Amino acid sequence: MRREWSIAMKGTASTMYNPTDLFRYGGLTALGLALAASGQGGQAIEPLSQAARSQPDNWQVLNALGVALEQAGRPAQARERFTQALLLAPTEPSVLSNLGLSYALAGEPERAEDFLRRAIAIEGASAQVRQ
Repeated sequence: MRREWSIAMKGTASTMYNPTDLFRYGGLTALGLALAASGQGGQAIEPLSQAARSQPDNWQVLNALGVALEQAGRPAQARERFTQALLLAPTEPSVLSNLGLSYALAGEPERAEDFLRRAIAIEGASAQVRQ
């Protein structure tokens, strides 16, 4: 089963990353985002990790790295990155949603519900987050 993860850049949540946007971001970030958005999380980890090291305060990169780690079967590390992103962007629906989904997949429904409810309560949350 393919899981849908939310990769947000500049406030727009999407599981499909628009290739025309690749020019807006650094090469490593763009490569990692494109790989993660296409479901190739394992390959996205290294470029996104490098981008996160050079941009430690960029919640979008941390969120995308969390998605890649989750896709690669490393959920505990993914939740660490989602949590870091959440500290930087506490009202970002895509981060809250991703963290909630990760907890749900880990068998922690109460924690999952808390994050998912917070995500959908935010005005402007995408239809994808509200699903």
